[in-house]
Amino acid sequence: MATWLKAIRAFNHEIKYQKEKEKRSMNKKIKKTLAVTMATASTMAMAMPGVAFAAPGDVPSDAKTVNVSVSNVEGGAEVKAYRIVTPTYNNEGFVKFSNVGGNKIADIEKPTAQEILAIAQAIAAGGTSQYDKAVTLTKSGDTFTGALPAGEYVILVTDEVNAGYVYQPMVASTYYTDANEADSLVAKSVDASGNFVEGENTIYAKRTTITLDKTILNADGNKGTDDDAATNKNAVSQADDLGVGDTGTFQIATTIPAYTSAYAANGVQYTLTDTQDDGFDAPTNIEVKVNGQKVAAGNDTFKQTITENDFTLDFASAFAIAHAGEDVVVTYNAKLNANCNQKLDPNNDTVKLTYTNSITDKTKVTEITDDVQEYSFPVQVKKIDEANQDKGLEGAEFTLTRKDGAGKTGTNEYTIATDDTGVATFNRLDEGTYTVKETKAPSGYAINPDEFEIKITPTYGENGKIASYAVDMKNVSQNKAVGSIVIDAADDSIIAGNITDSRLQTLPSTGGAGTKMLILLAAGLAGVTVSLVVIGKKKEQK
Repeated sequence: MATWLKAIRAFNHEIKYQKEKEKRSMNKKIKKTLAVTMATASTMAMAMPGVAFAAPGDVPSDAKTVNVSVSNVEGGAEVKAYRIVTPTYNNEGFVKFSNVGGNKIADIEKPTAQEILAIAQAIAAGGTSQYDKAVTLTKSGDTFTGALPAGEYVILVTDEVNAGYVYQPMVASTYYTDANEADSLVAKSVDASGNFVEGENTIYAKRTTITLDKTILNADGNKGTDDDAATNKNAVSQADDLGVGDTGTFQIATTIPAYTSAYAANGVQYTLTDTQDDGFDAPTNIEVKVNGQKVAAGNDTFKQTITENDFTLDFASAFAIAHAGEDVVVTYNAKLNANCNQKLDPNNDTVKLTYTNSITDKTKVTEITDDVQEYSFPVQVKKIDEANQDKGLEGAEFTLTRKDGAGKTGTNEYTIATDDTGVATFNRLDEGTYTVKETKAPSGYAINPDEFEIKITPTYGENGKIASYAVDMKNVSQNKAVGSIVIDAADDSIIAGNITDSRLQTLPSTGGAGTKMLILLAAGLAGVTVSLVVIGKKKEQK
């Protein structure tokens, strides 16, 4: 009897031992799997979960979820999570992870960048039905959050509003720290501003910044205008001034987004559109360089279209993906014409970049712009009767010559006759120095023999926009300043008149002919004229 009882006790002890042994073995396997999964999740950029606690006695299942967060996603983005690895459960809890559908992840615990990109490409090609638990995350500030069950997820971001980023595929994982406890489900957040890492190597940035910079080039082909060295007027190279007929040189600099191979399924749009005001002629000498190498237009590079005074460069999808992350520099020339604006009203030249920002939909694009301005300026000369200074003298001719016109493509000499108000207007002048001489007097009046000098000097603000421009006048023959005026854009008025000689003053005359001169100040910007006023004396009767 005692021997029988001992046998029973020994059998029961053996059963208990074997069960405990099996449990310890299962726990070791689970812990090993979870350790590797956690390491993978960390490698592929997860962080900070929120834990969903289950009631006592609950075991893991797909009904249990935990919050997954994707941070640093700016703009009006849409963020979706596609489950690519799914768990298996039994009545005691979590058992293992397995690939979803046709995934080809060789080692579930260590997915590679190429495997993730291939899955993203399959999603882009319309294969979303094979992926389990495709969830749209909810936006809160720059963080998107969604409640997800255990698994591994590809995160895809589409940002149709924000003007500065393209997002690459990201990976998130949720897992159990205890295979038998539902309340042990955890996750780590994804930071979109980080990099995708395999081992010790950075594979690609999860988010790439898109830039677009339009500038004006000087005669040497460098950023900044020809006058920068002398005046330091325009450090940002966003604005300059031209005379009618002068040709400006412009540059567009940007970078092709760092599109991965995942974008190849649907292709991408990458297009530059340059739009000029009517004051510019059609662009000429368009040159495109990619990664420092000149690229000609073609079906496998880009399509170039010129319409009136605008042009478009539409890059082929395969070319953009093949040259992802490379710099694009476009230079061209444009001439200012007689339709251009003047005074403080700029002639705008705007470039727009349109680029795909979605792996799954080529038509989902973002647009960003940048612009430059060209200004030109008017000057007036007026001839009036000495005896009746309210009377303008029609028929006088004045010749204005640009002293610093070397290398300019526009007109360097203008001859204008006065109208019935006595005014000769020289429109759309570049900044610089000009000489003015009366070359024909009205009938019955003498020519003023003196030579006058007019200097136009604009001042530009830190944003590249014009702040003001000054007109200084000098009697060269007498080596005497005549007057100076500053036109200010900020308060829409003329300030700092600084009239050095505002009174009528008798000037030297020949042949018995006398003249007098002054500067007129107009009060309203809409009617601003900067006038050199010449008072004419009738010829003496012989």
